Amino acid sequence: MRRWSPARPILPMLSAFLTQLIVVSFFYSDLFNFDRRATGLWFGLYLSDCLVGTYYLARLGGRLVPEDGRVEVRRSHNLQALILGIYGVGLLLFPALFSGFWPWPLDAFHGRLYSAIFISGAIGLAY
Repeated sequence: MRRWSPARPILPMLSAFLTQLIVVSFFYSDLFNFDRRATGLWFGLYLSDCLVGTYYLARLGGRLVPEDGRVEVRRSHNLQALILGIYGVGLLLFPALFSGFWPWPLDAFHGRLYSAIFISGAIGLAY
């Protein structure tokens, strides 16, 4: 049980990040050059990582954590999770609007890829 506690927030974060990454990549597959070997590696590696992460989340996600292994959740964590989640979903749905203050321009594809970072961070803080 003690070994499982540190991994508890990592598996949901990993699964959410990789699933969003592969789904967005499939939606924007016309931007990829499938004649390149790197494209096949991109899709193959991220799809296999997504499946493995989701498998372990389904297998181990329901494990209980002993009372002495629980971390006290603070209000600041919930607020940070909320802010990261709102920004991540906003960047996913409206990438042009939510990336307007970035120092470099983001196209819709990259904005949606970057949103996975914020969403997985929110999941890790809320978990």
